[in-house]
Amino acid sequence: MSEGSKQICSSCKKSDLPLHFEMKICPDCLFKRAGHEFKTGNFVAAIELHQKGVEFDLSLNDFQGAELNLQGIALARDRLGDYEIAEELFRACLDECRERGYDPKSEHHYLCIILDYILEKRNYDEVEQICNQLLAIQRDLGYRHEEALTLTLLAWSTLNRENKDLEKSEQLYREAVRILLELNIPLDIWFHKHGYTDPDSNWNFPPKEIPEDFRKFWKYKEEQQFTDRVVVNFENRDDGSVVITYERTTPVFGKGPL
Repeated sequence: MSEGSKQICSSCKKSDLPLHFEMKICPDCLFKRAGHEFKTGNFVAAIELHQKGVEFDLSLNDFQGAELNLQGIALARDRLGDYEIAEELFRACLDECRERGYDPKSEHHYLCIILDYILEKRNYDEVEQICNQLLAIQRDLGYRHEEALTLTLLAWSTLNRENKDLEKSEQLYREAVRILLELNIPLDIWFHKHGYTDPDSNWNFPPKEIPEDFRKFWKYKEEQQFTDRVVVNFENRDDGSVVITYERTTPVFGKGPL
């Protein structure tokens, strides 16, 4: 029996769906079962199920489904402490996402996660590259609060790197403050402590205190705990084929200034 055989899913009991040849369940149920193992802390089991999911999805030419299962493997690898492997897998997810076409919400999601790993390495050049990519997406999507947070991270990076750019850093902080004030979002005590509350007034820059630990502010992985939700929809065609579509609800990231 081929992996594309259509019978009744042993889990959701739906018919006319492609079933995994070994587990007799549809792609959605296989994905959910892997997610359950992840949530209960069985990360090795989650990896094994997501690997089956990748193979199953590829057999159906469902490249987005394979990408989501690959993301599941990356999440589990991260929880196991295999950070280098996890980062490589997330980068592969980003590549697959871009290969499918412009999907700004998914791209934003992957870039934020990858940025966590880059920050751990203090690779300021790549931090700034990713921040600039994020800013373009955030402005396209109208993510104003997220834009302000990325601007503060970019400003922080220019202050911490060896060849500091004080003029650029101050400009970025001012842009961030302006957006936060426009959104009526209270400024963090750090801005008040240094007198950086009016984007159009004179500032005593650079600040006396430059935060060294970015993790106090940029916690995409920790804050969101990878709670990205995916809704899977199946459409049965008249010719007997099944079209699978995905709707992702991606959480926003991070809190506080840098």
